[in-house]
This record gives sequence, structure tokens and C-alpha cells, in this order.
Amino acid sequence: MRCPDKDKKESVIMQTRISLFLTIVCTSLVLVFSIPLHAFGWNDLPSEQDISRVRKKLETLRAWELTKYLELNEETSARLFPAIRDADEQRLKIQAENRGLVRRMRESLEADSPLTEEINEYLDRLQQNRKEMARIEVEHMERVRSILSTEDTARYLLFLVRFQREVRERISKASQDRRKNRSESRERD
Repeated sequence: MRCPDKDKKESVIMQTRISLFLTIVCTSLVLVFSIPLHAFGWNDLPSEQDISRVRKKLETLRAWELTKYLELNEETSARLFPAIRDADEQRLKIQAENRGLVRRMRESLEADSPLTEEINEYLDRLQQNRKEMARIEVEHMERVRSILSTEDTARYLLFLVRFQREVRERISKASQDRRKNRSESRERD
């Protein structure tokens, strides 16, 4: 039987480590993504390599936390994580394409004479990609439900909501801190 005080201490240590790791990852995201992207001026979009590096860190953290949260055994992990990876890879391809479409559409709009036909093609493709993302999500959840119990599937969804919220909050905080530091730096100059 484990000592409750020891369990509590280990839990606090684990939460501290997770918090520190999330802070590091989110700070990296802010640096990579130049949030708020010059107030959505989209001038300094991150490279695919930068996006990939940060994404891998987040995926590792998500896998580690999910394993702990769901108390996954080796057999279930061996089935679940490939399903997650497959869905992630499909989403990533679409997201990369969308970034290219948005970039080209922006360039089109900034041209002296934007071509309506060209812009419509970008909009149509972006809409198709949204439908494809929805299809991927439906298939992913079907796979997850075939691997996990009903209760664990619900826990999985709740975990994802919490994890994504925490990442967004940390990105927002890091972005605010970065803007504050920039402002203070300019005031000193």
C-alpha cells in the first residue's frame, strides 16, 4: 500500500514538471509562430520545420500525459497511439496545404488586380479541406471507440479538451509576456 503523503508529493512533482514542460513548449510556440502574427498581418509565418519541431514536442507531451491519465497498458497504447498518429498525419497534410493556400490567397488579394476566379479556387479548396478534416475526425473517433472502453473514450475527449485549453492558455500568456517585454524594451531604447 502506498503512502498518501508520498502519492501527493509525487503528484505535485509531476504537475510541476508538466507545467514547466508546457511553459517551455508554449514559449517555443510563441517564438515560432510570432503570435499574434503582427496582428494577423501574416508577415512572419513560421517555417514548416519550426512548426514540425514544436509539434513533435507537443505530441510527446500529449502521449505521455494521456498514458498517465488513462492509465494505458502496453497493449492498448500499441493500438491507440498509431490511430492518433494516423489522424495527426492526415490533419497535418491538410493544415500544411491550408497554410499554402492562405499564403497564395493573401498574395492574390494584395496584387494590383486580384483575380476573382483564382480567389474562388482557393476558397473552394479551403472549404473542401474543412470537410476532409471533419471526415478524418469522424474516422479517428470511430477507431478510438473500437480501442478504448466507452468511459475511457469519454476521458480521452475530456483530456483533449483540457490539454488543448492549457496549451492555448500558455501560448496566450507567453504571447502577452513577449509583447510586454517588447514594449518595455522599446521604452528603454
